[in-house]
Amino acid sequence: MNLLLNILLLFSFSEPIDMVKTRSLYFAAAETEEGLDSFKEYLVSLPKNDVVVMGYKAMATIIEAEFNWSPHKKYAFFNVGKDQLENAIAMQPTNAELIYLRYGVQTHAPFFLNYSSQIKSDRLLLLNAVKAMSDEDLKTRINDYLLKY
Repeated sequence: MNLLLNILLLFSFSEPIDMVKTRSLYFAAAETEEGLDSFKEYLVSLPKNDVVVMGYKAMATIIEAEFNWSPHKKYAFFNVGKDQLENAIAMQPTNAELIYLRYGVQTHAPFFLNYSSQIKSDRLLLLNAVKAMSDEDLKTRINDYLLKY
């Protein structure tokens, strides 16, 4: 009983996730393998049951495809990451951060991967979501990306 109480207290007083840091490490991960390694190490320290963290873990898998030389492994990493991301989105289908991640992948995915069907709907959701968004960092990142793509 005492052990259960300690576990519950541990989870109830855990620190909030630093999303600005998470996003910064995510962008650095796309630049270098060292950045990817740092991002993956950081993700291990975050709560496994957080849906947005699941989305960023999926992105780490997708980025890993970029740094792999084997076409077979590139394809495998991409598909695993894509499935992980879609599973996270299925849990929170209107989560703007998850939709932003998918939009970023879909706007850059080669056509032969056939992963672009939600670009228009994701863009619309993001355009509407930023209007009421209080997270200024995420709002800026989404707006900047929507201006480019």
